Amino acid sequence: MRENITAIAPAKLILSGEHSVLYGAPALAMAVNRVAETTLLWQPEQQHSIAFYLLNLDYTASLTVQKLHDLKQRIQNKYEQFLKGECTIREVLQRSFELLQYAFIYIVDRFDITLPPGLAIRSHSNIPMGCGMGSSAATIVSVMCALSALWELDMQVDHYLQCARAAENLQHGHSSGLDLYLAIHGGCVRFDEEKAASRTMPVASMFLVNTGEAKTSTGESVSYAARYFNNSKTLTADFAAVTEAFDSALQTNDQIRIKECIRANHRLLAHIGVVPQKAQKFIAAIEKLGGAAKVCGAGASRGESAGVMLVMVDADISSLVKKHDYEMFPLKGNESGMQIV
Repeated sequence: MRENITAIAPAKLILSGEHSVLYGAPALAMAVNRVAETTLLWQPEQQHSIAFYLLNLDYTASLTVQKLHDLKQRIQNKYEQFLKGECTIREVLQRSFELLQYAFIYIVDRFDITLPPGLAIRSHSNIPMGCGMGSSAATIVSVMCALSALWELDMQVDHYLQCARAAENLQHGHSSGLDLYLAIHGGCVRFDEEKAASRTMPVASMFLVNTGEAKTSTGESVSYAARYFNNSKTLTADFAAVTEAFDSALQTNDQIRIKECIRANHRLLAHIGVVPQKAQKFIAAIEKLGGAAKVCGAGASRGESAGVMLVMVDADISSLVKKHDYEMFPLKGNESGMQIV
């Protein structure tokens, strides 16, 4: 067993098919060049507990194994209540840091790992949180990758997906598995009924605009959008048609068609109520300049921020971005999935 070990897993971006992927429609998505990083290290002075250093959450704590088991049981009980409709998904996890702690103890129990004294977990990420880039999936996968390597568990891909999904469900209600697949494998894929087909990375010039962390969690936005999908006979098919066209346009790098698909996708997302008015005004301004933009990920059913947007426009929009108090950065793909570094 190695002394210290560090694992990373990439963020993701959904190009087309948010929400509808949960209802059987295809989605297009890619891993991007931002990562979550988990390091397992030893601190001999920590004799009776596991230390957690979650840098992005400014959280430091030491918990006994029994406390972690208690946390796992409480969270699982609450998730069962959610499935029965007795509470909202937001009530399952009391604090953001509990997701990593759950993922850690879940793997420990699943593979019957005997934890020696002095283990510490340090987590850090440069993925914007709550912005639709799969920060929770990347974090979960990096934790599991580090544990698997340290204890030489020889976990197969199916094990990673199954275990990581059990954790991600606690935050999203029901995970499509798309975020997790890209965190594990990297690359660009068409994801259809939980099966992934590789695609070449987009070569069209696109970038991301961060509107800020959404006020609603992914699980909340998914629950909000569900009423539209459940009450419409054509909505899922409408999303699927846009994704099919988007897929074809990307493969031929038909930039006019790509923009048309981004605009169509935006209108569908606005229809299901996950694009705040401020974001809609920004997108309208982009379209007036001949461009296209859409939120990526779950968006937000309330508040002004909706996470990241995919933007494709030839004009200089730096002043427009500044006016809305947004942040802009280039879109770069990541062909690599989880790995030990």
